Amino acid sequence: MKEAIVAAALVLVAAGCVPQTHKRSSTATTTSHAQAVRAWAELTRTPIEDLGIAVGKATVASSSQDYAGLEADCHQAHDAAEALEGQMPTPDKELTDALQASLKRLPRRVTLLHRRGRGQGCERGPAR
Repeated sequence: MKEAIVAAALVLVAAGCVPQTHKRSSTATTTSHAQAVRAWAELTRTPIEDLGIAVGKATVASSSQDYAGLEADCHQAHDAAEALEGQMPTPDKELTDALQASLKRLPRRVTLLHRRGRGQGCERGPAR
């Protein structure tokens, strides 16, 4: 479940909330790269927020044995992950790689939460 939080944090890092460590040949290149990443982060704000909310709700639903809620949260997480993947790649290769790795693990994590109570997983399967 931490993957969604990691993904959101990576977007904040890439969007310039912390200094970039990438070396560029000029300030103009760095500025244009940072602007591209910020634009991408703004474009994907809703699916990233939706993914974080769905994963948080799935965790709560699993803990309280609310399996109907968990099923719905699983589907919401899947839909948000698909929306985010539809905006890939990011303007930054490292960010793209990290997000893709997190999204690749997400369906398994949500399914494990779901199986904890009912022996089933998210019926929609992994996001692609």
